[in-house]
Amino acid sequence: MKEKSGERDKKNIELALRERVKELQCLYAISSEMESAKDIHEAISGSVRHIIDGFQFPDITEVTIRIDDSFYGKQPGECGKYDNCIEQPIVADGKPRGEIRIRYTKKAAFLEEEKNLIKEISNKIALAIEKYDLKEERERNVMKLEVLVREKTKEVEESHRKNKALKELTEALERSKKKLKTFFDAITDIIVVIDPDFNVVMSNKASIAGNTRCYEKIFNNKAVCDFCPARLVFTSKDSLAREVKIDKKTYLLKSYPIINRQGNVVRVLEKCSDITKEKQIERHLVQSYKLASLGKLVAGIAHEINNPNTYIKGNLAIIRESIADILPITDEYVKQHRDMKIARLDYRTFREHIPVLLDDMIQGVDRIKNIVDGLRNFARKNEGILEDDININTIVRSSLHLVENQIRRHAKIGLDLKEDIPVFKGNIQKLEQVMVNMLINASQAIEGKGGLITIETGLNGKTGRVFVRITDNGIGIDDKNKKYIFDPFYTTKRSSGGTGLGLSISYGIIKEHRGTIEVESSLHKGTAFTILIPTGRDMPS
Repeated sequence: MKEKSGERDKKNIELALRERVKELQCLYAISSEMESAKDIHEAISGSVRHIIDGFQFPDITEVTIRIDDSFYGKQPGECGKYDNCIEQPIVADGKPRGEIRIRYTKKAAFLEEEKNLIKEISNKIALAIEKYDLKEERERNVMKLEVLVREKTKEVEESHRKNKALKELTEALERSKKKLKTFFDAITDIIVVIDPDFNVVMSNKASIAGNTRCYEKIFNNKAVCDFCPARLVFTSKDSLAREVKIDKKTYLLKSYPIINRQGNVVRVLEKCSDITKEKQIERHLVQSYKLASLGKLVAGIAHEINNPNTYIKGNLAIIRESIADILPITDEYVKQHRDMKIARLDYRTFREHIPVLLDDMIQGVDRIKNIVDGLRNFARKNEGILEDDININTIVRSSLHLVENQIRRHAKIGLDLKEDIPVFKGNIQKLEQVMVNMLINASQAIEGKGGLITIETGLNGKTGRVFVRITDNGIGIDDKNKKYIFDPFYTTKRSSGGTGLGLSISYGIIKEHRGTIEVESSLHKGTAFTILIPTGRDMPS
C-alpha cells in the first residue's frame, strides 16, 4: 500500500510539474508571438494554438478570441453550447476591446491555475494591442509627415515668396518631431540610429546621444564589436538579431536597415534589450524539468542498490562476529602449528589485517547506504511538513556548530547575522541539511592557508525574502562547470568521495520552501551562494 501511495504521490508531483511547465511554455510562446509578429492579427492568430496547449485537456479545448469585430480560433457560429466555460475580458488603454473564451467540449473542471493563466494571457494581449496601436499611430504620423513635407516642399519650390507657408511647415515638422521623440524616449530598451562609421546619429538615451560611437557608449569597447549585427546589416540590407553575453549579462541586439531611395543603407536602427532575467527564467525552467525527469530514474536505482547492500551489511555483521569467536581458537592452534597459513598469508599477517578488512567493508557498505539515502531524498518530495517556526540565524548557528571543527582546518569564519529577521514556516532538519552541505562545500573549495568563509543573513525589503549568503575565497567555479553544479551526480570531487548529490538535493529542498539558490563565481576568485526564501504564506510558490 505504501508503494502504491508513493507512486500516486510521484505521479501527482509529475503531473503538477508538467502542468506548470505547460503554463510557462504557453506564456513564453505567446510572448514570442507578440514580439515577432508583424501585426496584432498575426500575433493573436499564432497564439491560439499555444493557449490550447497550455490547458490540461488540449483535445477538448476550444478557444475564441474577439478583438473589436474580429474573431480568432473558433468562430461563434462554430461553437456549441457548453456549460463548462471561462471568459476573461481584454482591456487595453482602459477600454474594453474584446474577450477570451475557453470551453471544454466535454465535462471537465478548470483548474484555478488555468483561470489565472487566462488572466495572464488577457494581459499580454492587451499589452500587445497597446503596442501595435502605438506603432500604427506612429506610422500614420510618419506617413502624414511625409505627405506634408512633399506638399510643402512643392509649394516652396513653386514660390519662394510664400514665407508664411514655410513657417507653418517648419512648425508642423517641429511638433511632429517632438511627438515622435516622446514615443522614442518612452521605450525602455536602448535604441540608437548609427551611420556607416558607427557614429550615433540619434538615441532615446541622453547619455548615449552626441558625437560618439555606439560601441564606446553602449559596451565600453574601443573598437567595433565582433558580434555587431549592424555591421552585417550595412552590407546585407536585411534585418538581423543576435544574442550576446557581456559581463554576466545577456543582451538581444536587433538591427534594422534604413534605406534611401537609391536602395543604399545609409543608417541602421539598433535596439539593445537586456534579457538576462528572461534567460535565467528559461534556465530555471529547464532545470526544474530535468530534475523532475530524473527523479523517476533515481528512485528505481536507489531501490535496486539498497536491497543487495542490506544483505551484504547483515552478512558482514555475522562474519565479523564469527571471526571474533574463531580467532581465539586459531590463536591456540597456531601455538602448535607456527607455519600455518590462511589465504596464502602467514597467520600473524592474517590475524592483524582481517579485522581491518572487515571494518573497511562495513564502512564501504555504510557509505553506499548514505548515497542511496541521498538518492531517495532527491527522488521524492520531502515528507517533512513545513510547519516548523524557522529563525534563519538559529539554523546558521546550529549548522555551524556541527561542522565548525572541520571548517576551521581550512578557513576562518566571519559572521554577519542581521537581527529582526522575521520567522517563517519551514522544515528545520532539511534547512540544516542544506546549510551544512553549503558550508562543507565552501571549506573544500579553499586550498592552502588564508581561507575565509563569510556567512551573512538578512531580509530583502523589496521582495520580502529572507536571504543567506555564503561566500568563500576558494578556487571558484569556471563558466563551463557553473551551469552543471545543480545537476544530480555532477561533481568535481569524485576522487575524494564526492557523489554529486549535495547541491541537487539542496536545490530541491529550497524549491520545496518556495525559494531559490543563486551562485556567483569566477575561477580563482571565490564563490558566493545566496539562498532566498519567501516569508509570507500567501507568496507564490
